[in-house]
Amino acid sequence: MRWALPLVLALLCALPAAPLAAQTVSFRSGQHPDFVRLVLAIPEGADWRLGRDGGDYVFTLPGATFDTAGVFARIRRDRLAALEARPGRLRLKLSCDTCHARAFLWRPDRLVIDIRDGEAPAGSGWENPIAPPAQDARSAGGGADLVLPLLFDDPALPAASPPLDAPQSDLPLLPETAAEPDLLNPFQEPPATRRVQAAQSQILDTLSRAAAQGLLTVDPDAMARARRDAAAAAPPAPDPAPSAPASAPDAPPDAARPPFAASSQPRRPGLDVRSSIDSATGRAAPPQERSRCLDDALFDVRSWIGEGEFSDEITARSTRLTDEAGGTDPGAALALARSYLAFGFGREALGVLRIDDRRSVERQVLSTMAAIVDGDPLPGRPFTGQQGCTGPVALWRALAAGSIVEMTPSERTGLLTGFSLLPEALRGHLAPRVAQLFIDADDPLSAEAVLSEAFTAPDGHSVEAELTAAELTLQSQGPQEAIEDLAQLAEEDARMTPEGLIRLIELELAEGRPVPEDQLDLARAMRFEARGTPVEAALAAVEARALIASGRHEMALSLLRDESGEMGAAQRRELRAEAVEALTETLPDAEFIDRIYAGLPPITAEAENRVAERLLQLGFAERAADLVSGGARGEAMAARRLLRAEAALALEDPDEVLRALGGVAGEAAATLRAEALRMQGDSTAALAEAAQVAPPAPRDLWRAGAWDGLAEAAEASADGEAAVDAEAAAETALLQRAGEAARREQPPLAAEASLAEGRDLLEQAEEARRLAEDLLSRFPLEDREDPATP
Repeated sequence: MRWALPLVLALLCALPAAPLAAQTVSFRSGQHPDFVRLVLAIPEGADWRLGRDGGDYVFTLPGATFDTAGVFARIRRDRLAALEARPGRLRLKLSCDTCHARAFLWRPDRLVIDIRDGEAPAGSGWENPIAPPAQDARSAGGGADLVLPLLFDDPALPAASPPLDAPQSDLPLLPETAAEPDLLNPFQEPPATRRVQAAQSQILDTLSRAAAQGLLTVDPDAMARARRDAAAAAPPAPDPAPSAPASAPDAPPDAARPPFAASSQPRRPGLDVRSSIDSATGRAAPPQERSRCLDDALFDVRSWIGEGEFSDEITARSTRLTDEAGGTDPGAALALARSYLAFGFGREALGVLRIDDRRSVERQVLSTMAAIVDGDPLPGRPFTGQQGCTGPVALWRALAAGSIVEMTPSERTGLLTGFSLLPEALRGHLAPRVAQLFIDADDPLSAEAVLSEAFTAPDGHSVEAELTAAELTLQSQGPQEAIEDLAQLAEEDARMTPEGLIRLIELELAEGRPVPEDQLDLARAMRFEARGTPVEAALAAVEARALIASGRHEMALSLLRDESGEMGAAQRRELRAEAVEALTETLPDAEFIDRIYAGLPPITAEAENRVAERLLQLGFAERAADLVSGGARGEAMAARRLLRAEAALALEDPDEVLRALGGVAGEAAATLRAEALRMQGDSTAALAEAAQVAPPAPRDLWRAGAWDGLAEAAEASADGEAAVDAEAAAETALLQRAGEAARREQPPLAAEASLAEGRDLLEQAEEARRLAEDLLSRFPLEDREDPATP
């Protein structure tokens, strides 16, 4: 057919962009681990190009001037060495041997250029040469090139699809087969029109598979325009016949072809498409399993409305809702519900479906889609049997699940294709949610492509879209830029949501930035409006953390005490603990003691331990012991037992120290046990405990009478040249003398000693007396009985 080639071209190519008025382009820059990013503010619909000129890249924007001031304030010159600006032309001079550029529209008026490490992927459109200014047809006022925006761009995938200029004779003609009447559509088109639409659907399905394999880059805007152009060229659909049976849309499924199952007709009549992957492997791609996948017609939202305004479309279908007898026409009810849904009104669609209370698979699917559109809770887990289906059901399954992390690349391609084919109003309404799915899946490029649909839709500049854009900014440029965007939204847009304000304050707290008072005032106002709901609790929590961060601990505790009760007890306890730990860290000693003795609210065991630790440091062991007397779990209890022992030791209660440390291992416990044993007078046991932590001190060896250890310690000290001053050298010599004397064996005394032997005994006695005096002067005995000390 003659329309085949123009349709394919329309699906692949965008219309020429509008000419650009003179404007100064400003820049924002950001440094990342493996790339640098430039964000350019350009006019919507600008006719821009990016390509190679030798070893550099050149960006052209006719009629524009470039303000590059401050670009290198935030980025290094390890990838981008310099920017050379001329009217309408910007040269990006590279300083890296193996790096490449890529570009994409983040918003209609924001262009992102990344300089990334590594070689450019095969087939990258940004590697094409840019003509010099004199030869640049754009700069000379010539016609604009056709641009293929990159929606799916994976360097790992093979390059490009067949050329677009293939002769029309190479495209096989579709057979003139009779189309089966669609009893589910109350606005049924003539058979010829339906054959054209069916063929369009087949080509879209084929191109989707090519895009999923990386052989094609799809422009969703061009696809949408092609569908609108096809619909405009088709003859108007006749009104449904008054004599149509009321039960037709909900008639029992025919045995030969269930009305809501996958179509049994060939998926590609007269059109056989093979990819380079199929050719390389010597086999055709396996046919997609369709037996369990819902029919694509159930999700063909664009066909449910015409080109009229909302009021005209709804009015036209509402007038057909009742038949001549005053009853409800099921076909008209279904058509009206579809129209509401296509414009983004889910609850209204559900209300219409409940008018006649009929049941069918189509109505069940439509009801689920309506709940998804309005973000209402979903019963059960819809579309769970549609895993692996790459048609438009992938979009609705992802929205129902709230995640695309487990989706395959083919399913994600089906999701994006299904999203691009939605009506403009619904596409703008769902764009923030779909973009958030890709953000959560760490796919910012797809998220940016999707979010751009929100800003091009008539009502797409919603606060949800702005908040999602801030999440993208956070991921691509860092928290500082995201905070600036959110702060501006909170200041200038009265539609700022509580969730957005909470996110802003959380980012400010995470970055250590003070929360402005006007934001706290806004949080208080929102909390008042949301009183009695979970939103109130969330706002109270983030306000309390902001007050704690600014040192207003008592205000935070008062807020948590007065909170209405929607906040759970566990969260309230945690926030009170944060406030108490903060005042423990920051208050001066006197104020801290006064505050703690005034009493504490219920807080976590970890916070109680932290307070007790500072009390012990300040010498208030009795109050510390009271704080840690209660129970705890896990690591908090292990730390608490050590604190109990430390408090008991400060209160000179060694028995309580040993009770608190029963069964506790570790160096800290051994040190405390050794001190308690010394306090009890058991120097030998204390020496054994202390030896688990470090080599025994000479004082401990002396007290325990460990003469061999004392001599060895002296020898080790001398060998290690530890005695570097006179005092240490004297102690080392003393320890050596004491060890030698303690280990010296004394011969038995003879009954009658000679004069010489008596003289030796007197000298030994005198030496022993001097040694004892030296030891007692250096290591004095404490005033307590110690049976182990001679």
